[in-house]
Amino acid sequence: MAKANLYVGVDARDGIREVDNLGGSLEKVDKRAEKLNKRFKKFGADIGRVFAVGVTASAGLVAATVKVIDNLDKIGKTADKIGISTDALQKLRFSAEQTGVSANVMDTALQRFGRRVGQAAEGTGVLAKRLDSMGISIRDSNGQLKTTEALVNEFADGVKNAGNQSKRMAMVMDAMDTEAVGVVNTFAKGAEGLKEFGDRADELGLIIRRQLIDQAQEASDRINELTSVMGAQLTVSLATLI
Repeated sequence: MAKANLYVGVDARDGIREVDNLGGSLEKVDKRAEKLNKRFKKFGADIGRVFAVGVTASAGLVAATVKVIDNLDKIGKTADKIGISTDALQKLRFSAEQTGVSANVMDTALQRFGRRVGQAAEGTGVLAKRLDSMGISIRDSNGQLKTTEALVNEFADGVKNAGNQSKRMAMVMDAMDTEAVGVVNTFAKGAEGLKEFGDRADELGLIIRRQLIDQAQEASDRINELTSVMGAQLTVSLATLI
């Protein structure tokens, strides 16, 4: 009987120790949970204060500024991708919009035109034959490849002088694909028509100069870097709380 009581006593003590250990573990969990909760509350309060300050300090102006920077950044990157000046791109966009074609469609049309000019320079692609039939050389008198802007103007003159709308549409589709067929209207008055649109855009103050666009691109890069850094730091901070 005494031996039985001893076993029971030992089992009881072991059980008490396990309960104590469990209680200690739970207490630690509770403390960590409480600590985590406090940090999240502080984080929420800090974000709330920043948000409130942002709203009262012309949040609309900040959003508008970021949007302008983003738009200018896209102009710079798109112009570089196409291989034309930012002035020329903006003027061609304006020409397109004045003739019922969106700026995005014009951007895509110019990218395809540039790519097919590259193919034509190697004697391949549908545009090589089309330009030849229009009497347009992709190289100047020195044998250098003409600029995209110069070729667009020559191509616009060719479209203008095509004779009928069906031929004009066929020309544009060969150079810029089916989705850009609306550009036929943009090129209807040839290079002179494009110049008139471009001059009008200048008069209206719609052309943003390259220097400002470069500054906007740099600002956009800094904003993207800051966003990435903040995201990484937030992830690390949250990870340490788990």
